[in-house]
Amino acid sequence: MIRDGRADVVVAGGTEAAIHPVCLAAFAAMQALSTRNDDPAAASRPYDANRDGFVLGEGAGVVVLESEEHARARGAKIYAEVAGAGMSNDAYHIAAPDPVGAGAARAMRAALAEADASVDDVVHVNAHSTSTPVGDVAEAGSIHAALGEAAAQRAVVSATKSMTGHMLGAAGAVEAIFTVLAVQHRLAPPTINVDQARPRDPPRRRDRQAARSAAGRRAGPEQLLRLRRRERRAGDPEHLMTTTSAPAAAGSTGATGSDDAPRSTRATRACGWRRSSTTARSSLLTERDDSGMLAGRGTVDGTPAVAFVSDATIQGGAMGEAGCKAILVAYERALADGVPVVGLWHSGGARLREGVVSLHAVGEVFAIMTRASGKIPQISVVIGAAAGGAAYGPALTDVVVLGPDGRIFVTGPDVVRSVTGESVDALRLGGPEPHGRRSGVVHVVTETTEEAFARGRLLVQPARGAGRARHRRGRRPAARRACCRRTASAPTTCTRWWRTCSTSPRPRSSLHPRWAPNITTTLGRLGGRTVGVIANNPLRLGGCLDSSSAEKAARFVRMCDAFGVPLVVVVDVPGYLPGVGQEWDGVVRRGAACCTRSARPWCPASRW
Repeated sequence: MIRDGRADVVVAGGTEAAIHPVCLAAFAAMQALSTRNDDPAAASRPYDANRDGFVLGEGAGVVVLESEEHARARGAKIYAEVAGAGMSNDAYHIAAPDPVGAGAARAMRAALAEADASVDDVVHVNAHSTSTPVGDVAEAGSIHAALGEAAAQRAVVSATKSMTGHMLGAAGAVEAIFTVLAVQHRLAPPTINVDQARPRDPPRRRDRQAARSAAGRRAGPEQLLRLRRRERRAGDPEHLMTTTSAPAAAGSTGATGSDDAPRSTRATRACGWRRSSTTARSSLLTERDDSGMLAGRGTVDGTPAVAFVSDATIQGGAMGEAGCKAILVAYERALADGVPVVGLWHSGGARLREGVVSLHAVGEVFAIMTRASGKIPQISVVIGAAAGGAAYGPALTDVVVLGPDGRIFVTGPDVVRSVTGESVDALRLGGPEPHGRRSGVVHVVTETTEEAFARGRLLVQPARGAGRARHRRGRRPAARRACCRRTASAPTTCTRWWRTCSTSPRPRSSLHPRWAPNITTTLGRLGGRTVGVIANNPLRLGGCLDSSSAEKAARFVRMCDAFGVPLVVVVDVPGYLPGVGQEWDGVVRRGAACCTRSARPWCPASRW
């Protein structure tokens, strides 16, 4: 407008006051906010290896733009000159940037071109970096792509959101002022809370899936630039940013947890479960009373965990208000520590004598289970009857282990008989056979109660090694190298490779072995890390996919994706099973769900 002569002075800026329950709930549902509620001053940590989301802030900034002649005529103090500007767009995803930062790189190149400047003129970059696992990596790639190797080494990158939080609509104006003052005083603003950074493999355009997987992991963008330089030049790289400590700016809020959201394809949640500072000593979280529930914390073979148990000797384990509070305490502690939660179920549902109060309490249990979905592993061990509301409790968790005396049903045999006239007993209605082979509600069926407890403990162990398996360059076993060169080999070769590379002495955990057996879903170890394996089983239905196996695979991929467990997919399938029954059972809908889950995982996947 000023250059075209349509205005002499333009006042430009932005303001935002978005700290409101509705705004917080929306960003929490996206799992975009940091969950460091215990340390809000250190929650916004761009580039740090342990960043987990942004902190919402409020503020305003306004600048006065005018021609140099007009400013000198009125005696105004000139802080800086706007030499050029660039605009671009990024339609990669509604809530995630292009993993290689192509859109931002185009904008930076356009600004340099309009200013008739070269990359050698750039000495400071005020990064947008919001402290999200995906965004910071993508932006680092864009800076490297726009400035090149040499200029990226010289430029100082500042991430002022580490002090102000993300002010949304006001962020651009406030950070423009930061940049203007940095140019005037020749002093770059600091980037605080950068305590640890680990180099990661940079995403590459030719491999979008690898780029998305890398972007979903916690990595410092400046380390991404340094890693690329290390590959091309010897010697220790220079730091690309200032890390001087400074107090958090007023007007920014503390970390707001995204515990209000169920599992989302974004991983913010980054790949891998969080380490916990829980001590090895076991302790009770609730008092022993007549509530019928007890919660505690401790370790399972060295892995911190939280557990709760229902006592069937007290009113049949029915869930009243006090008992549900014990479950809430267990989940809140597990969420705070980032550790698995294990529930031992033997309950007849809500306590009828408490009326609507107990129903409300059971609803609160369902709510916190949904909030914890995709954030911490949830394991249920059903050792007795789990009826009514207690049936939905295990169903909301990630893995359900059913003992020989376990029964899961919404309504018991007597109610079924009185309403529908069907004669059925508890074993046939909700025992191991119907749920282990027909419904798919139960993942693991055991022959003894002791085995059920053992399988529950075994399933806690993947929390210690979730994430991407790593191998030192040049040190892969010979058997693994041979198998990798023969990716089209027979299933027996892949089995031999799996047995060779698995480093865990523990047995693998096969989930849903009897339900839809034409596809196998297994949790195991590879290279010291937890991996999920999906394999077609040619011995059942010739390996064909049907509606049940498509649903089974989709659920397993979703769980692995939620916790950053890499996938190994062994393919030997002629196609989908034809038939009228399959079409009526929704093979199209379930198959589409399987395609969706398989096409959008944020965890690494290898296919044979």
